[in-house]
Amino acid sequence: MTPLDQFSPQRLRDRAIILDLLHRWCRAVDRLDLTRVAEFFHPDATDDHGPYKGDIPGLTRWIEERHLTIPFSIHSLANVLIEFESETAAIVESHVWCAQRYPENACSALSQMSGNSRNGDQSATDLLMIGRYIDRFEVRDAHWRIARRTVVHDSMMRWETAIGSDASATGFVLGRRDRSDYIYEARRGIVDD
Repeated sequence: MTPLDQFSPQRLRDRAIILDLLHRWCRAVDRLDLTRVAEFFHPDATDDHGPYKGDIPGLTRWIEERHLTIPFSIHSLANVLIEFESETAAIVESHVWCAQRYPENACSALSQMSGNSRNGDQSATDLLMIGRYIDRFEVRDAHWRIARRTVVHDSMMRWETAIGSDASATGFVLGRRDRSDYIYEARRGIVDD
């Protein structure tokens, strides 16, 4: 068996597609555009997110419930290493840094991620989870999608932050967790992806 050329023109195209899908996943979760989540996975895909293990419809429900009281979430990917097993399968390791704010009414969501919660606090908790997505991507019907995802937890940091700081007073455009976020205005005129 001849080794697969990891950097042929076709593999470079495949790399770009896989990387784009990973970045679009982050946007969908951070903007709570959950109708898109299934687009990144094959219909029979599985996800192991630690507290959630199961199919993709269940993952979507879990994200929706868990993020209901989280006012911001930012997923950032780095060191995306794509290794092709064959012309139709790749193992992809992506470092993920996820920053989220948990106001006092989000204690149950915070305890899912950090294993404990603080009852009665009057401040919010910011959480930075550092881990990796280990994804098996496969081509089916000419489309790369995730067939299996495992989230590997490497580190977690928590700190208290004051509630009520108003970034809009300084002129910043505020991020939103829905389609009213500024990115959708900036993308007006682009065919819906």
